[in-house]
Formats: sequence, structure tokens, C-alpha cells
Amino acid sequence: MSRTMNAPIPELTDRMRQIFGLVVEAYIERGAPVGSKMLTGSVSLSPASIRGVMQDLEELGLLSHPHTSAGRMPTETGLRLFVDGLLSVSAIDSLSDSPLGARIVFMAAGVLVIGFGSAFYIGAGMGAGPRDSLMLVVADRTHTRIGVARAAIEVAVTVFGFALGGTVGIGTLAFAFGIGPAVELSFWTLERTPFAEPAPSLPQVASG
Repeated sequence: MSRTMNAPIPELTDRMRQIFGLVVEAYIERGAPVGSKMLTGSVSLSPASIRGVMQDLEELGLLSHPHTSAGRMPTETGLRLFVDGLLSVSAIDSLSDSPLGARIVFMAAGVLVIGFGSAFYIGAGMGAGPRDSLMLVVADRTHTRIGVARAAIEVAVTVFGFALGGTVGIGTLAFAFGIGPAVELSFWTLERTPFAEPAPSLPQVASG
């Protein structure tokens, strides 16, 4: 995704991020330019300091100043930045620059966390999400293990997405083949916790 900005996101200070978010939220709520005095109750800055930050954001192409006496409003670039959530991805960008070993650990940990999260919310017995419901149905109808059923679903989705023009990377394949075993391991672990209820025993039928 291209970032059509005059300066890269890391150059935005925490204060600039805060003011920019407040301006966009107020503009979406009111549908009109936002003045500095409107933000004084939301941030511990004087109107003059807020105007200075707004000016900096305007120079970056994130805000515009339609009239001399009016406040600021987000530009198309600013709205796109806000909607896409690009103001909060600096931490993710720094992770992508980490050593390969660390990124592999992060990726594996993420798959395990998703797997355990799936087992816990499905185990709560309040219904499963669409893909997890499909996983349970496939495992039940084909008499296959949960891990195999989930892996088959993820591989099929990966192939379909690639056919439509999506990208496939190492993380995509790691998730497709790893989430099934992770979910199965999570169910296996959950069944051995005090939270799991034992299956009801069937009544014995007397012979004779």
C-alpha cells in the first residue's frame, strides 16, 4: 500500500498523532472544520499550541485549512491514513526489521495464541465463528482430526485467494499449515484442565 504523504509516518510525534486523531474524530462527528478551541477539553494544551500542531499536520498534507477563519479538516490522504490505521503500525514496522529468528518466534507465537483462543471460545459453548464452524462440521462428517480439517480449509482458502490475485508468503503458508495443529493442541490441552466437564457415562445395559 502506498503512502502518499510528504513525510513518513515515523516523523509524526505522539502529540501530532493525538491531535490528528482528535481532529478527524471531531470532523466525522460534526462534518465541519475543527478549531483549536474545540480540542482544549480533550488535550492538556493551549489553543495556541494546538494550532501549532495543526499547522505542522497541514504541512505534512494530513489537514487542510479551507478558510482563514475556519478550523482544520482532514485531507483525503489524512482520512485514508486514519481509516487504514496507519498511525499505529510503527511498532509492527519495527518488528519487521527484527532478526529472522525473532520474527519466526513472533509468527509461531501468534499462531499458537490464535489456536488457544479458538479452543477457549469454542469450548465456552456459545457458538463458533463461520470458519471454525466449518472446521467442526468437516471434522465430524469426514471423521478426521480437527487439525487435518482446519489445515485443509486454510489451504483451500489460500489457493482460492491466490487465484483471485492475493499474495502468498511464508507467513501465509505457516498459518495455513500450522493453525490446524495449534487448534488441535489447544483442544487437547483444554480437555485436561479443571474447566473441562467429563463426558457423561452411558448407562450399562444388563445382558441376559
